[in-house]
Amino acid sequence: MIVARIRDETDPEGENIEWIRECATYAGTLKRDLATLSAIGTNAENALTEILSFDGDRARITTSGLRTLAIEVSQGMLNQHLLTLTDAKRSGLVKGGEKFKIQLPDGTIFSTELCDPGNKLRERGLIRKFYADSNVTEGDTVVMEEKSRGSWLLRRAHSGDQAAEDGELNKLLQELSDDKSDKL
Repeated sequence: MIVARIRDETDPEGENIEWIRECATYAGTLKRDLATLSAIGTNAENALTEILSFDGDRARITTSGLRTLAIEVSQGMLNQHLLTLTDAKRSGLVKGGEKFKIQLPDGTIFSTELCDPGNKLRERGLIRKFYADSNVTEGDTVVMEEKSRGSWLLRRAHSGDQAAEDGELNKLLQELSDDKSDKL
């Protein structure tokens, strides 16, 4: 649209050259602003990773706003039948008091909420059942995947999940980068 307008506004005598210069200046400003925003995003990710000990590769938000959280299970979580979402809360992906409707791999559906303080899901009995049925052990990763606003699927991560998630994340980042380039 801008190129067509430039073509329409340009005349052979150069009477509208000032308007073209303004467009070029504006385009340069947009390019600089996009680079600044990219740097801000990188700094924010570094802060989350290094300062708050949040691993950005372990959580995703789709373009539709649905979230996917990967949680490493500790022995304490197993012993107490807890599922804690501390990293997701620190990063702002979930908040204290948030309600969750969770489906387990066996089809069991339950409602719970994120306790504040503590960053753990209130339901413990079904978390224990999930851990037992899914053979979750210390150091395993479980994945909470939001299927629709507030409705989640909880499952044990399989050995290829992180690589697949990393691949999906890299693909999304490449698409965003390509999209930025196209707009410049």
